[in-house]
Amino acid sequence: MQPSAPYPAQHGYPVDSKQPYPPPQPMMQQAQYPPGNYPQQYPYQQPPPPQVYGVDTTSPPPYATTIAPQPTYPVAQVLREWHRDICGCFNDVPFCLLTMVLPCISECIVAKKAKLQQILIALIFLYFGFFGTSFLEGCLLAVFGEETGESFQIPTESPFYLPSQFLSVINGIIGLIIFAFLVSMRIKIRESRNIVGTSLGDCCWIFWCTSCATCQQYEELKFAEEDDTVQRC
Repeated sequence: MQPSAPYPAQHGYPVDSKQPYPPPQPMMQQAQYPPGNYPQQYPYQQPPPPQVYGVDTTSPPPYATTIAPQPTYPVAQVLREWHRDICGCFNDVPFCLLTMVLPCISECIVAKKAKLQQILIALIFLYFGFFGTSFLEGCLLAVFGEETGESFQIPTESPFYLPSQFLSVINGIIGLIIFAFLVSMRIKIRESRNIVGTSLGDCCWIFWCTSCATCQQYEELKFAEEDDTVQRC
């Protein structure tokens, strides 16, 4: 079989080449379209910015954080009665006896159980001052007092008459401050436990029946601790 003749030079091959070459592949011609405006079948659209709550994504980064106002709805509080009645003092006999003998200690116990540290510290200092002034007044009366009729008091001409009267005034002022703190403590306990009542009613109970009100508050706080313990279990 004789080799084929070389291809002419116009095909890009040398004339003196003796090796056969494959014929060149015809080039694909681009389709020709008549002139005109053709709309794109799938036009490109910019995707919308992501919707992120509380973040303004339309501004350039870093995004400006905005806090959207939240609607607030009033929450109805259900008021209830005290866990024990005002006359239920003997539900806890030891605490009742302590309140009758040493009310200052029982009131401090209630303030500590209610976690009212400021009222607790104030009551401790006030009771120390109250008993201190009472002790000094009693000492002056015992040493310099005289029996005049049916009373036993220091004579007005005595140099210790004015100091004893001053101690009596200081003692009364301290007693009023203690009364104000006790009323404030009862109001805080009642409001924290959502108990029905008024500030005037609390003031009246502390004024006329301090021991019964103290026992009632102690029973309420003890019931609250037991209720919290049961819920944790």
